[in-house]
Amino acid sequence: MEINSVTIGIVVVVLATLPILYIILNSTKTNNSIKKKFTSLCTQNGAQLTNYEVIGSAILGMDSSHKKVMYSSLSDLENRFQIIDLATIKNCQIKTMKSKKQFLELVALKLDGPEFHNDIVVYEEDDDLGHKEGDPIYQQIDHGKLVPLLVAAVQELTTKVEALEAA
Repeated sequence: MEINSVTIGIVVVVLATLPILYIILNSTKTNNSIKKKFTSLCTQNGAQLTNYEVIGSAILGMDSSHKKVMYSSLSDLENRFQIIDLATIKNCQIKTMKSKKQFLELVALKLDGPEFHNDIVVYEEDDDLGHKEGDPIYQQIDHGKLVPLLVAAVQELTTKVEALEAA
């Protein structure tokens, strides 16, 4: 009976970890493929990729020796590839757009220079997800920030109730 329990436990652990391992391996493979294509595009355009970061739907890279920024969209890496000389950037801002329902529709890095105005889109609301007008769009909540507020509110209410009961 003891061997059967151990065997069942091992099988359950293996079955629980296989999907997680698959997701990790698939994500690593995708990231490596993106980095390889981006590095190739940089080399073809005379830039040397010294570091890069994938942020949302964009990839940003830096050529430290030539002081250039390279970026592209993950959805169309080759056609949206751009290189900008850092010396020509006069203004850099975070650009956000909200809909009338107060949901973020766009987050972008806005780069302005004398001869260019570029928006590097990091997040853009995709209406092709099957959402119908009026359907709720669920957002994540950071419970680490919410729980202390709720605990403080409950403590305050408890104090008020005790004060009213004592009166």
